[in-house]
Amino acid sequence: TRIVNALVSADTSQVSNIIKKELINFRQAAKDDLKQAFEESPADSNAKLHAALAMLPDDKSVLPFLKDRLLTVTPMQFEHVRDLLKDDKAELVDDYWKTAQTDETPELRFQAAGALASFDPNNEEWQGEDFQTFIAGHLVGVRPSELLPWTNALRPVKEHLTAALSTIYSNPEAWEQVRSFATNTLA
Repeated sequence: TRIVNALVSADTSQVSNIIKKELINFRQAAKDDLKQAFEESPADSNAKLHAALAMLPDDKSVLPFLKDRLLTVTPMQFEHVRDLLKDDKAELVDDYWKTAQTDETPELRFQAAGALASFDPNNEEWQGEDFQTFIAGHLVGVRPSELLPWTNALRPVKEHLTAALSTIYSNPEAWEQVRSFATNTLA
């Protein structure tokens, strides 16, 4: 269907509106086309991601794919994908905490923490000094174009990161961009 073609080729920032405003009236008719798009698209493609997001309300079998995919989407996609997963956060939180605390890949740990900032901002795990230091250190090391999306993603837990960011800012040996990022994040 045309709506599925539009969905799979859309910018990720538009997917929520397409699902909630356009696809809602054609969900049943689009079901097979969504499944086909999901099954036939490459694993790391936006087409597969968008099809899975559209399928999720009716088909929880795509949740494991989306759980993993949230950890690899671009910073600009992150907020949009995370927000579409909020209804399923109870099924994601434990795995994301495990990833955020123990995974050996810093990017996966950081993106899991970005999800947890919205999904579980009051968890006592945010109190851990080593965890705070890791998150703050990774945040100030992102590319300039990524700082705003990640700062926004971590906003619900900003108060937990203040001490670690202040330490980075106060370090006279820190690179100027890193200190600037710490300042902007604290603001």
